[in-house]
This record gives sequence, C-alpha cells and structure tokens, in this order.
Amino acid sequence: MAMMSILFLILSGTVTPGEAAAGLADDSPACDLVPAYSGIMADNVGMALMARDSMPWGGLIPDSIFLRYVLPVRVSQEPLTAWRPAFFDSLAPVVADAGGIAEAAVRVMAWCDEKTVFLQTQRRDQSPLVTLSSGAGRCEELTILQMDALRAVCIPCRQVYTPWWTVCDNNHAWTEVWTPAGWISTESGSAVDSLTQPTWFEANASRAALVVAVTQDSVPGAIIQRGHGCLVNVTSDYAPTGSLGISGSFGGPVYVSIVNWGALRPLVRLGRGIDRIDLGPGSYMLTWGWPIVSAVVEVTEGDSVTVTPELGSPLPGLALLNQEAEQ
Repeated sequence: MAMMSILFLILSGTVTPGEAAAGLADDSPACDLVPAYSGIMADNVGMALMARDSMPWGGLIPDSIFLRYVLPVRVSQEPLTAWRPAFFDSLAPVVADAGGIAEAAVRVMAWCDEKTVFLQTQRRDQSPLVTLSSGAGRCEELTILQMDALRAVCIPCRQVYTPWWTVCDNNHAWTEVWTPAGWISTESGSAVDSLTQPTWFEANASRAALVVAVTQDSVPGAIIQRGHGCLVNVTSDYAPTGSLGISGSFGGPVYVSIVNWGALRPLVRLGRGIDRIDLGPGSYMLTWGWPIVSAVVEVTEGDSVTVTPELGSPLPGLALLNQEAEQ
C-alpha cells in the first residue's frame, strides 16, 4: 500500500478542470453542447476528476488515457444523462479494497451482470439508467451500461465491435478495459468473473473480417473519422490478418463488403487518404464507380493484395437507377 501511495503521488494526473472541460467539449457532438446540457457536462467533468483523485489507481492513468477513455459522457447514440453520481455512489464501496484496476473492473462487471440480462430492445440505444432500471438490454446497451459503470470509478474502457460477423448473421459490440499491461477484452451480461476467461465470442472474433475500437477524438491511423470520434482497426488483436489495398489514379471510393443477412454489407471505404487496410482472411466484394463495377478478392493470412480500380461494365443484372435509357 505504501508503494501504491508513492506511485500515486508521482504519477498523479495534471489535467485541470478547465482542461478537462475544454477537452470534453472538443470531443463531444454539437448536440451535447446546447445550454440545456451544460449542467450535465460540468458535473461529468467534476465527478470524473473526483473519481480519479479518490481511486488508488487514478494516478496510474496517463492523462491521454483519462481524457479519451474515462472522461467522455457518452458511449454511443444513447440519450445524454447524468449517470456518474448514481454509479459512483453504488460502485465506490464495491471497489474500495480492490487490489488494482483489473480486480476493480471484475467487480464492476459482476455488479452489472447481476442486474441485467441480454434482451433485444429497440434500434435506438437506451440510456444506461434505463438499462439498469429495466434489467435488460441488447449487446450495445449492456456495453454502454458496463462502460459507464467502469468510468464512474475511473477505470478506462472503450467500445469495440465488429460491423458484421463472417461466420453468422448479425454483429456484436463489447468492452475493452485498459490496464497498465494493455487492453483486455471483456463481455457483458454473462457473469464472467475474470478478465482472463475466454469470452463467448472469442471463436467468432478469431475469424472476424474487421474489428474496430471507438475513440472520442482523433487518433493517428484511424480508418474512419466520424465527427469528433474515430474508429481504430484492432482486428490483429483478435484474428490473423492480411492486407488489402487499392492503387492507381481512380478517384472514387472503393467499398469493401461481405455477405451478412443475405446482402452485401460494407465494412470500410477505401480512398480519400486510406488506400490499404488489414482484414481477416476471407473473400471480399469490392465495388466502385457508376455504373457499379465489382471484383471478388481473397485475403489470406500474412499476404498483401492490391487491386487497381477501373471504370467498366456494371454488375450483371444491375438495374440502372436514375439513368435515362439510350435511344
């Protein structure tokens, strides 16, 4: 305990309330910055800094990790709510004597699992307080609840998901917890009592086409930038990968898709600064241009494949929409 106290004093964060508030505002969507939410945003900053100061591991968390993975008030598209006070009051006693971030995270996840079950709900994500009060949510809603609970006691975490599975229909989202040793994947709603136990989706993820982690600000090397957030390719953390790229002077985007739910589902768009990506082994449909041109490409582990897009004939049987027939 003495050593932990010394480390806390040495590594204690230097983020001021003003810097935290500015960082949160910079990385939040415009809809969160309206006056009606100013109280929630200010309280979120105060509670996050208070949790960092009060938890023994708070001083071990680098400022960059704290700002990106503890401070955010929102995980996905759920309604903005003041969730920190209720979660901190409930969970601070639960993690009070934990030996570190990993043990505290296990306790928080067990707390969440005791109170919720997986259940398909509506398309729009519900708030973590609704998930907690109803006791049910789909995978992303359970992830939102779990992440907010973890962040309430200053445990860094991020949402990770695969846009589409390659081995079955549908997709999945889960939580990764940051520890000084690195990121560790977890699952929600299954009473897993250790960060080292296999998750139910491990086998599916080992054959995933693409797995991405969500951050609330810009990160170098991100494959997709969405407003103030971005998606980072972490497929190689879960599955073997190969490299797929495009070359040449073709100016339009190239969409990389796989089949799911009986249709082509885009994974990523190449072009506009991103001309190569690491993907899991498998077959991919590349489409580009108008009329649409396509190519089926096989990606194999450890190899690199490059496609040169060219304008050409449309897909067989394609109905040309918004195009006048030749006279």
